[in-house]
Amino acid sequence: MFKKIIALAMTFVMSVGGVVNAYAAVGGENQFVSTNEQGKSTLVIGENKLVAWDNGNEVIVEQYDLNDNLLYTAVSSRDTGDIVTTGVDKTVKKMNAKDFGNTIVKEVNPGMSIMGFNSFSKVATVGVSNIFTQERATMHVYEKMTNRKDTTYTVNKTSTELASIAAAVAVGLVVPSGYAIAIVEALVNAGIGYVSGKIVTILTSTTLSVYRYDLSYYGKDKITADTSPTFNKCGYKYVAKDDLKEWLRGEEYFDGQYYDPEDFTASLSLLDVMTEYLYGVDFSPYEL
Repeated sequence: MFKKIIALAMTFVMSVGGVVNAYAAVGGENQFVSTNEQGKSTLVIGENKLVAWDNGNEVIVEQYDLNDNLLYTAVSSRDTGDIVTTGVDKTVKKMNAKDFGNTIVKEVNPGMSIMGFNSFSKVATVGVSNIFTQERATMHVYEKMTNRKDTTYTVNKTSTELASIAAAVAVGLVVPSGYAIAIVEALVNAGIGYVSGKIVTILTSTTLSVYRYDLSYYGKDKITADTSPTFNKCGYKYVAKDDLKEWLRGEEYFDGQYYDPEDFTASLSLLDVMTEYLYGVDFSPYEL
């Protein structure tokens, strides 16, 4: 089973519009992706440690040895696909995500075949309590998924730095950097590639496929039926498909503010602000 670990600075922009990024994390049986309060994700693959984060439209992946000596830094642009990898010896290698593979993105409307797509459905019921008076209430959480994008990225046979392939996957598959390094590990674990020293070799052309959904939410009091504002497109859910789904053991990946039924703590960024708007600043959500 995969393990999710998250540590977040709990800030929220109500949407009605905006989103402040925060990242969930996934990993394998012996390794895991951990994400700190700055949104930097870390994963050990072989004798290398990858540290990855998103900075606006850039993806940055640093590759270290297990003694925390920096080996490579890869910086890729989500706008152009350009990747610049700089070694600790100042050597510079310039590439593009297209050098590693091809990207296809499709907008899909699955209609009513997926519960909660284009309509709100109840996904959780949580407790709410006043931190001073112990007054309690019950809040239902409603979620809507919209704007499904199906992205495929076909990775060609190659040998390159782990930092470079991780940056290419993040840009080519259009996924968060933390998810990208988990995908690179999954390719190695599945035998599609292997790591020798600082270099990963992809043995055969492989197609990676992911669904992405926009997530919107609102809260509703169980007794009074009062509702919070709707937080529109405040988070994203990524769902691996086909072979990648098997390699990642079907694990979903969340980005932004969201409700994760398997991780109440990770959901608090959303639930805290929803509770505040519906009940007031003295109330806090808890798991039933």
